[in-house]
Amino acid sequence: MLPKDFPPYSTVHSFYRRCRIKGVWEKVMHELVKTSRIKYERSKNPSDSIIH
Repeated sequence: MLPKDFPPYSTVHSFYRRCRIKGVWEKVMHELVKTSRIKYERSKNPSDSIIH
């Protein structure tokens, strides 16, 4: 169900899997959170977390 302009599923899946194993997605998410916190004038690293 990939868009027509994407490579074959096996290529996309292989790329995703390698990135997951290397921890790339976790690093990307960390950077996105940090950037978002800076944008809203908060500390780059949260000191506490709230769980509902």
